[in-house]
This record gives sequence, C-alpha cells and structure tokens, in this order.
Amino acid sequence: MSILLVTYNYPPKLGGMEDLLHNLASQIHERARIHVLAPEGVPAGGDPPFVHRPPLDGFFVFASYSFAAGLELSRRHRFQTVLAGSFLMAPVVHALARLTGARAASVIHGLDLTHPARVYQSMVRLYLPSFDLLIANSRLTAKEAESRGARAEKLHVIPPGIHADEFSGPLPEGNVREKYGLGGAPFVLTAGRLVRRKGVPDMCRKGWPLVLENHPEALYVVVGDNPDMALAHRENIREEAERAAREAGVADRVRFLGHVPRADLLALYRECAVFLLPTIEVPGDMEGFGIVLLEAGAMGAPVVATRSGGIPDAVEHGESGILAPPGDWNAIARALVSLLDAPERARAMGAYGRERALGSFDWKNIAQRYMEAL
Repeated sequence: MSILLVTYNYPPKLGGMEDLLHNLASQIHERARIHVLAPEGVPAGGDPPFVHRPPLDGFFVFASYSFAAGLELSRRHRFQTVLAGSFLMAPVVHALARLTGARAASVIHGLDLTHPARVYQSMVRLYLPSFDLLIANSRLTAKEAESRGARAEKLHVIPPGIHADEFSGPLPEGNVREKYGLGGAPFVLTAGRLVRRKGVPDMCRKGWPLVLENHPEALYVVVGDNPDMALAHRENIREEAERAAREAGVADRVRFLGHVPRADLLALYRECAVFLLPTIEVPGDMEGFGIVLLEAGAMGAPVVATRSGGIPDAVEHGESGILAPPGDWNAIARALVSLLDAPERARAMGAYGRERALGSFDWKNIAQRYMEAL
C-alpha cells in the first residue's frame, strides 16, 4: 500500500490534530509506504525522509506547494490513496487523486467540517460526496459529515489513539508540585490549547468559585496557551481567563502554567485529583473528541467533562468520569465536588479509565483499524 498524506496540521504546530496526524504517519510508515506533505517548520530532532515541507510559511503557499509536490511525488511513487489530514485540504487532495488515478480520502475532526464561513461550507458540501473514504474521530463528527452530504458507506469512525507504553513506564525523577509551586493541595487540571470552546474563562468566572465554596483549599491548574499558527483561533483566551479569575476573586486559587514539557504533563495528570474539560457550545466550532481525556485517564485520573461534540466517545459516563451539560456550571461544580469529597470513588474511576484507555485506545490497535479502512 502506498499513501500520500497532505496535512496543514503537523508538528512543530501544537494540538490534538497535529499529534494525531504525526502518530498516524509514523504508524502507517511501519506498515506501508507513505510520504507526508507538511507545512513549513522543522520540529526538534528533524524530520524523517518521508516528510516534505515548503520553504515558506502560509496556508496558500502550502496549498500551492502541496499540489505541485504531490504531482511530482505521485509520478515517482504511484500512490494508491491521497489522504487529507483534515478536510481543509479537500480541494488539493481531490485534484491530486483525480489527476493521478488514486483514491481520495480524508481524516475528519469536527471543526474542519463545521467552520461557519459560508464559502468554506460550500466547499465542504461540494467535495464530501465525492470522497472515496472518510475517517471520523467520533460518532458525532461522522453525523456532521452525513448531514453535509457524505455517503454513509464511505464513513468509518476511528478514535484517536495513545501510546500505551508512554503511560505505563516510570516517569523521570522530580517533584512536579514543587516545580510549579502547587504545594500539597488537591488540584483540578485542565490541559490543551486555550480556545473559546474549551470554556476556561467561564470556568474561572462561574464554575471555580462554586467549587471553592466546598473546597477552599483546592487549586485549578491550567496547562496550555493560546494556539500558535492557527487559522481558526485568534483570540487571546489566556488573558481573558486570567482576567476572569481576578474579577471572580479566585486568582489566588488558579494557576496558569502555559506550555510544559511532556514529562511534566504526564506527572500532572498523575498528581491531579480530577481532570476537567469544561467544553462549551460555540457555533461552528465543535470538540471532535478530546484526546486529553484519554491521556488523563491513562494516567489514572478521573475526569469531568461536558456532553459536547464527540466527548461522549472519550468518556464513559459514571465509569471513567462524569459528564455534565455544557454551560451548566452548577452541574460541573457538583461533579468536581463529588469527586473531591470521595477520593475512593475518584480512584476507582481513574483505575477504570486507565484500563479502558490502555486497552481500547492503544495506537497499535487504532493503527490497525486505519490500515483496514485504507
């Protein structure tokens, strides 16, 4: 099997989509022939020989480069499938596939289907029915694709994966609490790119004060920052969240850590009392899955999240965590307090979540499902 992956979401860019596509390319490389067209910017450690990048940054530069380089690579390697890393690249992938006789395929994540711009929605509806294969990260993403004209028989639902070995081995020596000044208090952790739909400013303003009424010693720890080089998210959500915490009078019980090393994030998952993803409903911007929920679960953390987007595929309500209605800050606070009040219940949820994440979402199993679909 030979595959050309065209993706504007790839390291050194940061985010769940970038991690998924980097891992997917690596997994395919172990099982088939693959070449990747990725945006400008080389990650630490460099690229393997099958990754190709343009000399300049910018989406339209990348789109033009991908078309020209894709034709040249297709002439040399005769790809059977041209795969879009997200539906953003559908026009380029569709043209390459039709010109070279390959199949057109795409991974779809949520926002790449639902972005509300009228011209973009016209593009989505034009190209979806003509794709030979669509791999959705959740059931809701697949439903969104069908509602825009995708053929059901061409849709596969395959969730993101995690590397079980990363979450099973020993962590490096070091006290993450001491490093970040967290002391010995129980803390609730949120991690990820700070975009509007993650709900962090509203959590600081409306939800966290309710938790502190019952647990005044608790901390809310936020890992992540405003997204770099993002096309769809330009707001300064971190500044807004910090201001919300000050205005609500809880700034002394909230810590914004920004980006942290991967080993530190794993240690924070392990140390937190509860992992929280307080996603809110933002028109045109859905949470496609929530890979951080699996990662936290794999480290044994119970989770609280909202029934938004594809999150119900990531969290088994009542078993690996608790799901609340999006925007219901009373319900979210009650869920957090219930786990802070009952450490044994929280540990049991964390243990179940760890077994589920490591057993059902290991990349070895997820990659096999991708290969079967491809």
